[in-house]
Amino acid sequence: MMNEHEYYCFLKEFWKVTNDGFIIVDPNGVIVDINETYCEFLGKTREQVLGKPIGEVISTTSMYDVLSSARDGDDNVYLQPYGENDNASNVETHAVANRFCFFNEQGELLGAAAQMSFKERAAAMAYSIATEELNYYKRAYEESSEEDSGFCKILGNSEAMQKLKEKAMRVARKDFPVLITGETGTGKELFAQAIHRESSRRKKPIISINCASIPSELLESELFGYDEGAFTG
Repeated sequence: MMNEHEYYCFLKEFWKVTNDGFIIVDPNGVIVDINETYCEFLGKTREQVLGKPIGEVISTTSMYDVLSSARDGDDNVYLQPYGENDNASNVETHAVANRFCFFNEQGELLGAAAQMSFKERAAAMAYSIATEELNYYKRAYEESSEEDSGFCKILGNSEAMQKLKEKAMRVARKDFPVLITGETGTGKELFAQAIHRESSRRKKPIISINCASIPSELLESELFGYDEGAFTG
């Protein structure tokens, strides 16, 4: 079991890493604690907030209603509005709030707290994760492209194969479209990938499309696009 000091230290560390805002007020609605995430959203420092009535900091607060009704943590999720002067962005916005009162062992009201979920911060975090994941795969692709020659994975040492590789290597250094023909299973796509890896576009993605799966009347629009409404008039 953690003692009171250890629990407070844990709570402070949790408040640092969470993307949610937290605020605590006493029974009179005076702010006694707030985490940095909420301060950033409000555009204020802890020093500017602590010790002030919450109504002076957040004009649209509903914490006074929470205190007067002595609500517990059940069914208190609320869409909290913020005026232009109540947040750092200076525009009307909102956050999802979970508000509740807390009591001592004798049932006496000690104050109230709120947990705020900011949609902008959540969206920014999701974008950051997606971007980092994309960069990871991009780096992995670039590293794999730089490790080996594009043609080293094509097996075969016959004279015909060597001449074909040499021709493909010369083609890879040119800047014009390439048509590769051959029977099914002879390695056309393998050569296409090798040419791409040896070309000046090696750090850009290569996109493979199975044209046989596209109806002939739709092939042109699938490859080169179409104007909206082109099919319906």
